[in-house]
Order: sequence, then C-alpha cells, then structure tokens
Amino acid sequence: MNELKQGTEIGDYVVLYPITNKEYTQTYCVADKNNWGLIKKEEGYIVLVVCYVFNCLRKVSLFQWIRDTNRCICGRFGKNAEKSFFGGHHFPELWVVCNMLCGIIMYILLLYVPVPRVIGWIFVVLAILRAFEIMVYHVNVLLFDPLTAHSKGQEYAIKSPTRMLVLLLCNMFEYVLCFSIVYLFCVEGMNTSFWQSFTMSISAFLNIDAPSATQNLLSNTWVAVARIESILGVFMNLICIARFINALPGVDTMNSKKA
Repeated sequence: MNELKQGTEIGDYVVLYPITNKEYTQTYCVADKNNWGLIKKEEGYIVLVVCYVFNCLRKVSLFQWIRDTNRCICGRFGKNAEKSFFGGHHFPELWVVCNMLCGIIMYILLLYVPVPRVIGWIFVVLAILRAFEIMVYHVNVLLFDPLTAHSKGQEYAIKSPTRMLVLLLCNMFEYVLCFSIVYLFCVEGMNTSFWQSFTMSISAFLNIDAPSATQNLLSNTWVAVARIESILGVFMNLICIARFINALPGVDTMNSKKA
C-alpha cells in the first residue's frame, strides 16, 4: 500500500496527517488538498506541529490502546474493526459510564475507608490520567479528527449530536470528579460528609470562597496539576458543546408563527 508520511512535502504543500489510502496519487492529493489534509508551506507549520503532538498524546490512553489492539486483531483475521464491539459506538459509551462509576467509587473509598497511601496515590494518578485523556480526546474531536478522516479518504461524521452532547456532559462531571479525588487525597481537613466534601472540592476547583484548606492548593504539585488540567479540559468541553449543539435537530412549535 502506498503511503505518504506526515510532514512529506508535495510541491507547495505539506502532508498534515499520514495518507494511507491505496488509491491516492500525489497529483490527486494536491488537486483535492482540502479533503486530503494538506497545508501550504507558506501557511506555516503550526497546525502540522500541533497535529503531530496531539496525535502522539492520543496514545497516552488505555481507551486508544484497546481500540488499536482491536484494530490489529481484526485486521489479522480479515474482519471489519468498526463492526466489532471495541470498534463500534457502544464501547465509548460503556467506557464513559464505567469511568464515572469508578471515579465515584474511588472518591467514596478515599472519604470513608482508610485506604493505604499506595492505593490513594494510585487513585490520584488514575484521576489525573483520565482527565488528561478526556482533554486530549476533546481537542482531537474538535480540531484534528476531521483532518485525520480526510487524509484517509474517509468522510467524517458523528453518530448523533444528542449522543455527543450527553457524553460531553458526562465528561464535564468527570473533570470535577477527577479533581475532587486528587483534592480529597492531597489536602488535609477533608474528612467530612460526602456532599460537603464534594462541595468543598468544587469550590476549590472554581477558586471561589473555599475553606482554608485551599491555601495549600498551589503549594501542592499534584493538586495544582489536576486543577490546571481540569480547567483546560472544561474549557475544551464547553467549546465542544458549543460546536455540536448547533447540530441538534430543530424543534417544531405549536404556534403557526414564531414568537
């Protein structure tokens, strides 16, 4: 199979994403540059560099490892990976729900059960990695996944805008939950009730009138990292919601005239 690697120069253009479609020609790529993910050299390399960075960051994810492994196994046995469970639309939904449930369980364990410090640090690392995974996923969905599909000669489409918005709202809750797990474990004075502790975590996350424990917020590296990561993630989440909310189906009115 022919292939154009990322960064390959074709005349005045540079390949944005690896082109692996076996029916491509360099002449066709240049003629159809908008659909093949090519950028002009004179436009600079910032998009190319950022695409490459987030393409690498995408791999720091158990979800992506499972998808890639499933794709390799299906390819070896001549099966369509997109029609398998791990390559279909049900797996991402199950992944989001399971991560939310696991986050809630970890938070409850840290609050009510005297877990060993090692287990607590494992929870902290998992929460930070999960928030990082969601943030990278949102950036790729918003900016780079359409370019990836075009570079492979495929049409980019989502399953449903309603489904996408529901998942984005779940991710929003996950951001706050991930920060709450880190904050609960790393900051002293949080041994209160579930809702009070969760409210204190949200107050610290939003940097509003939080308890005195937030004075240690910036001095604690883990909490600071989780907070910065979550804020950036929530920002990207809101942009994604604004992006896909316009794709919702229109609503009919009972009145003959709009009022």
